[in-house]
Amino acid sequence: MTDAVLAELLTRLDLVVFERLPGDVFVRFGSAQAPSWFSRLSLTSREEAITIEQAMPFVGEFLTAANEAWRAGGETRLCSDPFTVTDTTGGEVALVASAVVVANRCFLILESPYDFEERRGALQSARENVLAHEEHLRRTGELLRPIHAAQQVMHQLTASGLTPEQEILAARISELLESLSASVESLAPLPKGVSRRLRR
Repeated sequence: MTDAVLAELLTRLDLVVFERLPGDVFVRFGSAQAPSWFSRLSLTSREEAITIEQAMPFVGEFLTAANEAWRAGGETRLCSDPFTVTDTTGGEVALVASAVVVANRCFLILESPYDFEERRGALQSARENVLAHEEHLRRTGELLRPIHAAQQVMHQLTASGLTPEQEILAARISELLESLSASVESLAPLPKGVSRRLRR
């Protein structure tokens, strides 16, 4: 496969590939038209040699790990977590950066994952669910606090010396408080091994 055909294939796959040259200079691989998302970033012309600081400040942290991968060589592909970059229109472009070594040549690959918005939406939904559950736990804890306080008072009252009739009533009240506490606990059960801490 010729470099021209490979470059066209990369474009069809919505990938942009830079080759890392000595001096931490990067040149975009191939001369095929770049994907539209890359054009909106206005990074560089097709064959212009660029430095990290000039064109790719948004992958600065990833390049630290990428440099180690390039030095190590091998067939492992190092990938970044998805991140977003503001384009020339003020919109966001989602990107994933990868570092690979092929035939002793170092490459930096940029791609815009098609399912990023879907994954971000799922993550946001999961975060909202966690926050809602934590709020539910907090409110349940607030309900349990006076119940537990009443149970403590009942224990003190029982230990103070009651008549047989009063002991029967105290036992019944304790049973009702225990039932009420269990009902409230069932509204927001805690994970196994986790205890609920109530504020005094």
